[in-house]
Amino acid sequence: ERAASYFREALVFDPGYLPGLVQLGRVYSHMGKLEESINAYSKALELDPKDPLSHNNLGILYGRIGSLEQARDEFTAAIEADPEFADSYFNLGIVFENGGQADLALSALQHALELDPQNGKYHSGLGAHYYSSGELLLAQHHFELAKNLGAVLPPEVEDTIRELTE
Repeated sequence: ERAASYFREALVFDPGYLPGLVQLGRVYSHMGKLEESINAYSKALELDPKDPLSHNNLGILYGRIGSLEQARDEFTAAIEADPEFADSYFNLGIVFENGGQADLALSALQHALELDPQNGKYHSGLGAHYYSSGELLLAQHHFELAKNLGAVLPPEVEDTIRELTE
């Protein structure tokens, strides 16, 4: 709450301070104040409609509240603003996966990994995609890469890896 107070106070002096709005959105998100976070990112986008971080973070929030179409639109806007923003491709892939669009999910997840091949989270996401698609050897491969890259895997993924290697 104290961090949010500092950012709100800073924004009183300079309401157009984009980094302050983005950080306020992040703090609200961590506090579970999703509506306030959405408002902060929306204000940031009024100042800079092409800010990829605000679009990406707004997409995450929309995904959290189940608005997959809005999430997809925000991740797409982030990618249009910065085609090298790997997190937006990853997040878009998760939205496609959750929406039952496996082919689009695979494409987005692979693109994220092409942009950042050493990202354990991306390998884990691709492993989950392959696992749900029944491609167990590819799932195992990406889960193991994720683990080797330092990604913290949920216990059920650790169990899956053990099952696949037995």
